[in-house]
Amino acid sequence: MLAVFKNRHVLSLTGNGVMAVFSILTYSILYRFLPETDMGNWVFFQFAFLLLDTFRTGLLQTPLIKFYAGADLARQTTVAGSSWFIGLLVTGFFVVLNLVTLPLAPTPPMPACCCCSATSA
Repeated sequence: MLAVFKNRHVLSLTGNGVMAVFSILTYSILYRFLPETDMGNWVFFQFAFLLLDTFRTGLLQTPLIKFYAGADLARQTTVAGSSWFIGLLVTGFFVVLNLVTLPLAPTPPMPACCCCSATSA
């Protein structure tokens, strides 16, 4: 029985199941406490982030698997280093893109506080 729980396929399946449960719990909490507009913004952010992450993963993972598997040690080191370099370049590009577009983002309105709402006499 212990051998079943140490099987890497069972561990992978268990990890995927636990992540799915955490995702459902997270979204349940967000839907419960966030207003509808903020939840829409969160879903849009998740969509954009996951689309870019899928692009980055596809750009890196497919060539890594293709050229890393079955290669000699020197070639594996070169391919792994190249994957890290390209991954850092793509991530750096998105960071720079965010920093450039940050000044274009609208500033949220300041919430009213009770101590500043009194009229001066």
